[in-house]
Amino acid sequence: MKKLILFIGGAVLLLTGCSAPVEEPTSDNLVPGVFINEVPKGDFENLKLEDFPSNDAGRAHGVAVADDAIYVMADPYLLKYSLEGEMIAYADPKILPCGVDVAKIGEKLFVACREEGIYEIDLVKNEIAYNYTKADGLEEYQNPEFAVQDKTLWVGTFDGIAKIDTDTRKVTFYNDELGFEGTHLSSGVYSRGNNVWAIVSANAYNGGGAGYYNEEGTWTF
Repeated sequence: MKKLILFIGGAVLLLTGCSAPVEEPTSDNLVPGVFINEVPKGDFENLKLEDFPSNDAGRAHGVAVADDAIYVMADPYLLKYSLEGEMIAYADPKILPCGVDVAKIGEKLFVACREEGIYEIDLVKNEIAYNYTKADGLEEYQNPEFAVQDKTLWVGTFDGIAKIDTDTRKVTFYNDELGFEGTHLSSGVYSRGNNVWAIVSANAYNGGGAGYYNEEGTWTF
């Protein structure tokens, strides 16, 4: 069993083995896929501080709780912790170099990235399965924020609310449909049970307010 020791703010990450000598890790013997369990040290002399994962890397915002792990978003790193609080892996920044929010639905992990859309990670295969972008109807993703309702992923954006059916990958985007007067609807979205609300922040282009999503699929301002 390997134990990962992380020195936050420092430039040292050590991996020690409990029995056999530790083989110098390369890209060949790391756990493959999105999540890796060691910092690749093949070019150790040229590693920079930003090559080491840290929860101080950026704005620690999103958290997703699974049955066996906790995923913490610390842009640009996505960190994976055991339920006991030990960091056990992190998303390879060469594969997933961004992230501002994270949500888990079934065996899928969704990661919101500024300018790049939303990544769907297959946790079983440890690989990126899909990338939602404007081509799918996700009209805006400057600063996406998540809310989960069963198998639906709601996304608040700077210009409205997106609804993603994670089974079919169908994206529905609500802007004018929200019923708010004005434009530039910087929106947060919240869900609990069958209730879904959008909160629009007031700015120079609209007066702000709240909207409720009903069972008929429409919004009430």
